[in-house]
Amino acid sequence: MGNNINKKMTGCVGEHPVIHFGGHMYADIKNGLDALVKIQKRVSGLAGAIPKPDEDVSNSLVTSTCFALQGEIFELAQELGWKYWANPKEMDHESVTKVADEFADVLAFLGLLVYLLERRTGLSSEDLLVAYLKKTDKNVERFLGKVSGYESPAGMA
Repeated sequence: MGNNINKKMTGCVGEHPVIHFGGHMYADIKNGLDALVKIQKRVSGLAGAIPKPDEDVSNSLVTSTCFALQGEIFELAQELGWKYWANPKEMDHESVTKVADEFADVLAFLGLLVYLLERRTGLSSEDLLVAYLKKTDKNVERFLGKVSGYESPAGMA
């Protein structure tokens, strides 16, 4: 495992204090993330979009991938009709298909980003998943009003 971030993040993996979903769901999430990375690594390799295994991954490639992911998220929001002051978009079959396509692009760039982060920083998909779970715990604690200095979003606590 990359930087062994699990050793620094106690209380995770199987003992998750707030979420309590058990090891099998953790494994399902990790397996899904690993599959996403594996697919995107192959696709991006075919496209020549990633450095060869013996080449370094540059910081600019990682940040460019972050910007590409942002762009895909924006395109997804456009398909959903993000302007609250405008008439809501009709979600007919064609619109739903476009939403699914944009979401697929989001997943593709997310998988690529996870792969590039591992090569650039040594953080494995498991390290990133554990970091996500730790952050989720902090957020849930905030939402439940258990952390001073934070207000809960409306209707959450």
